[in-house]
Amino acid sequence: MVTIRDVARRAAVSPSTVSNVLNGRPRASEEVRERVLEAVAALHYTPNPVARSLRTRRHGVIALLLPDITNPFFPEVAKGVEEAADRYGYRVILSSSGGDAREEQRSVQLIARQVDGIIAVSVLMNATWPADRHRVKIPVVMVNRRTRRWEGDFVGIDNRVAAREATGYLIERGHRRIAFIAGSQGSSASEERRLGYSDALAAAGLPRERSLVHRGHLQYEDGEAAVRSFLERSQRPTAILAADDIMAIGVLEALDAKGVRVPEDVAVMGFDDIWMSSLRRFQLTTVYQPRYEMGAAAMDILVNRIAHPLVPARNILLPHRIVERGTV
Repeated sequence: MVTIRDVARRAAVSPSTVSNVLNGRPRASEEVRERVLEAVAALHYTPNPVARSLRTRRHGVIALLLPDITNPFFPEVAKGVEEAADRYGYRVILSSSGGDAREEQRSVQLIARQVDGIIAVSVLMNATWPADRHRVKIPVVMVNRRTRRWEGDFVGIDNRVAAREATGYLIERGHRRIAFIAGSQGSSASEERRLGYSDALAAAGLPRERSLVHRGHLQYEDGEAAVRSFLERSQRPTAILAADDIMAIGVLEALDAKGVRVPEDVAVMGFDDIWMSSLRRFQLTTVYQPRYEMGAAAMDILVNRIAHPLVPARNILLPHRIVERGTV
């Protein structure tokens, strides 16, 4: 097997010079760099990742924790992570917990010694992650959701402000009975969106009616169940805001099945702006989240955290916007 010493002998340099060239360190002249790369190509040398990890105590791998890989929101986050990771020379392993905090914890225990850091999208607020980032033995960046009192790195949007603006958007268009389909109770993003909805009602002097709030779990079926509940009421809502687009699409399908016109009879608004929302069948008005950018930014932060463990934690809130289509 060809070793780094074989490459060094062929290029007439030291093994450390070969290492500097292969790791992109600017310590060799262009002429030396070309000799090394020619030797690498001639000998078909491939660096040994196991040996490298033993020397550097790094694996060149990070873990991405997701709650549900089938939800169209999360693959775009994953794409942002993977493409940024590739630029840094990292590989990504993926774990999907199904929204189960215990399954997530088992995944963390299994992979923690095999990766250099973790990007966690699936964390529930009551999960067992330490609140203090200095107690976490491996670098962690949380995306979109975070545990209570998390003091570490975070990337997302201001979910409370975004939901307040979405509700205000409906109020500005004359709606006074606005129903809300909340997400999972343990998700910080879902809870912040519920609070934003309540903020907007209070600011407009509108009562928050418990019967107009339906608890879901970010699933298509939750939208259907919410419609059944809302339409049973003597005073139906004139608008429905869902905490994600999947539930909003379930609402649209259920209303269509019952012959309720959108937006003439009931306006519908979602959250996330997944690719399905722009399909002609739905044309869903929604709140856009920069999912790809969230993943890429999280990877940037994680690489910096791995290299500089003691730098101050970063809390990055990316811009959101309302996307106007045909359901309001």
